[in-house]
Amino acid sequence: MQRSKQQEASLINDAVLTTVGQGSPRGASWVEGKDAVREMKKAGFGSWREVEWPGYYVKYLLHDAISSGFIAGFTPEVEKKHYLAGGSYLWDVRVAEEESTKLWWADKARIDELVRTHDGIGLVIFLTFYEKDRSGAFRKWHMKLGGGESEYVSDRIARGAPPRTRKSRFSVTMSIAIFLSAADIQQGMKEGWLTEYAYNMRNQDGTLRNPKYMLHLDEMPIDKLVGVRNFNMEPKEFEEIYSDLPPC
Repeated sequence: MQRSKQQEASLINDAVLTTVGQGSPRGASWVEGKDAVREMKKAGFGSWREVEWPGYYVKYLLHDAISSGFIAGFTPEVEKKHYLAGGSYLWDVRVAEEESTKLWWADKARIDELVRTHDGIGLVIFLTFYEKDRSGAFRKWHMKLGGGESEYVSDRIARGAPPRTRKSRFSVTMSIAIFLSAADIQQGMKEGWLTEYAYNMRNQDGTLRNPKYMLHLDEMPIDKLVGVRNFNMEPKEFEEIYSDLPPC
């Protein structure tokens, strides 16, 4: 049975938000970093060591919901650190800071290939409020659990470069679902709301990163959105911006 994009986005939201909750009012529902990392490690989810653990945690929750039968009609798709879900359409899930206007997405060549193969790709973005690990205690705990500092991180510290500040917990405040076809990708690149970035950036193991796509969320046309769920935005402001979109 062919489902609509909005229906599938809603199922994905349900799969994630059933666990992480909906942060309204702010702080009402927190995901604690230690709990999330331990859960991923216990389940054998390969990316529990990642610095940006919140993004991998929502991917883990989606795959767990599929594998357990909580949501039907999806297949988990895994390739290295790409954790996708295939239903009537192909989907990715991401997190972004609630006030951020940019989303660092994924490997450009890989996304282009997926869009060609699947006639487009959907993306459910969970906007989140973070608490940062200012003291470094969570980072030390996370690194110890993972077996210690990587050689790349040790080299950075030896050079005087501070380690990246990690998030210690997060709360979801809103979710946005979009869907992009090959034509949308071309339009975005032409109009500037989708760009390529390829700075001299390195992965945690020291290897150079491939060029990636960056989504400029504040410039993206509203017609690319499939639906939204709001938990925190002021209702009048939300209505003015998203009144023509269905919930998802």
